[in-house]
Amino acid sequence: MKRILYIITLIAITQLSKAQSNVFPDIGNVGVGTTGPQSKLHVQSNLQSNTASRGYSAATFQGNDGILTIGQLLGLGSDNYGMWLQSQSSSETVHPYFPLTLQPIGGNTIINPSTGNVVIGTTTVNNLGRFQVNGGAYFNSDIRLLTGVNTADVSYGVGKELSEGNSAFFGWRYNSGNPYAFITTYGETTPLTLMPDAEGKVGIGTSSPFTKFHSYGSLFTVGNESTYSALFSNNSNKGVVIGYDTTNDIGHIGSINPSVKWTDLALNVNGGNVGIGATSPSQKLTVDTRQISANSGVPANVGTNQNGIMRLQVDGNSWGEILDFGMNVLPSYAWLQATNRGNLGINYSLSLNPNGGNVGIGTTTPDSKLAVNGTIHSKEVKVDMTGWSDFVFKKEYNLPTLEEVEKHIAEKGHLENIPSEEEVLRYGINLGEMNAKLLQKIEELTLYVIEMKKEITTLKENKK
Repeated sequence: MKRILYIITLIAITQLSKAQSNVFPDIGNVGVGTTGPQSKLHVQSNLQSNTASRGYSAATFQGNDGILTIGQLLGLGSDNYGMWLQSQSSSETVHPYFPLTLQPIGGNTIINPSTGNVVIGTTTVNNLGRFQVNGGAYFNSDIRLLTGVNTADVSYGVGKELSEGNSAFFGWRYNSGNPYAFITTYGETTPLTLMPDAEGKVGIGTSSPFTKFHSYGSLFTVGNESTYSALFSNNSNKGVVIGYDTTNDIGHIGSINPSVKWTDLALNVNGGNVGIGATSPSQKLTVDTRQISANSGVPANVGTNQNGIMRLQVDGNSWGEILDFGMNVLPSYAWLQATNRGNLGINYSLSLNPNGGNVGIGTTTPDSKLAVNGTIHSKEVKVDMTGWSDFVFKKEYNLPTLEEVEKHIAEKGHLENIPSEEEVLRYGINLGEMNAKLLQKIEELTLYVIEMKKEITTLKENKK
C-alpha cells in the first residue's frame, strides 16, 4: 500500500512541476519553459526542429504583411547544404531561392535577393547599387567586382562620393578587347588611364594613350639639387635628361651616362644667357666647344642654289638685316652673305674655301686665292715676288736698240713683253708681274737716256 501511495505522489509532483514551466491556455499566449509568456509563443530555452528527410524549412514566422523563414538544407559532403534565412511577402512562394545561406562545409555565405538591395549600417537606401555599406569596410584579401561578364563591354570601379559633382573613382574597363584601369573624378572626361595589356601604356588626361606614357596637359616633376627631374632612357641609366640645378640656378637639357655630367644645354642663367656645354655662359649664347654643325638649312636667296645653314637676323623693322652662313654643293664652296629681307635675291657676298682654298668676293667662281668682282679700296697692297727687273742693269743683258723697239711697236702695236689691250681686257693683269715689266721698261728707258746723254756730250765736244 505504501508503495502505491509513493508512486501516486511522485506522479503528482511531476505533473505539478511541469505545470509550473509550461502554459497551454485555450486563449492568450503560450509559454514553453516559462509561466509568463510575453507573446503568442514564448520559448524560454533552446528551440530545436528536426525533419526526417531533406527539407527546406524548420521554422516559419508569419505576420499580416510578410513571412520570415529559418531553415536548413539537409545533406552531407556538398557546399549546396547549410542554414538559410529568408523574408518575403505573404503572397510569394516560400522557397525556391534562399537570400541568405550559411554553408558550414565550404564556409560560404550567400546573399541572393531576387530584387532590391543589400544594406549594412543604415536603414536609408539610396538605390545607387545592389550593395550599400554605411561605414568603413576592411578586406584582408582581393575584392572583385564584376559586371557584364563575357560581354564586349565590361566596366566596374570603386570610389567615394563626397557630394554631387565631387566624387573620385578608381575602376577597370574592358571595351571590345581593350582593357584598362582608370582613376577619375565625377564628370571628368580626361582621367588617369592605365593600360594593363601587353603594351602597358599609361595615360594622364586621356583614355586612349598611344605611347608608354601619354600626358594630355602640363607635366610637373620634382628631383633634387644634384639630379634630374626626368630621364628618357632605353632600358639603361643612359639617356636624355631634363632637370634644374637649384644651386647654380640653371636648367638643363642634355644626355647623360654614369661617368659624364649632364651639362649639354644650360638655360636661363645670368639674366637669360644660354650655354651649350657651358654652365656659366657669359653671352646670350655660349658654346663651350666652339663648334656648331647643321645637317640641313633653309634657302636664304630666291632663284639660286644657295642653302643657308645658319642665319643671324635683326627683327623689329620692315627690312630686317640678315647675315647668312651657308654651303653650296655644286660647285662646292662655303659662303657668307650680308643682306636684308628686301634683297634676298642678290649674289653671294663672300665665298670661302672653294677649289682648294680660293676665296671669292662678289663671285661664286673664284679662279685664284682671292677673286674680287668689284672695286678694292685699300691704303696699301703688298705683293710677294719671286724676282725683280734689276737684271736690265747687268752687263750680260742685251738691251734692244731703239730701232728694234720702233720696229716691234710698228708691227705689234705695243711694247715687247707688255700685254696688248686685247689681252688685258680678256685676262686682266697680274699686279706683281706687271709692275716688274713696267719697271723693266723704265730701266731700259733709263739706259737709253744715259746713252743719249753720252752722245749729246760727245757732239758738243766735237763742235769746239
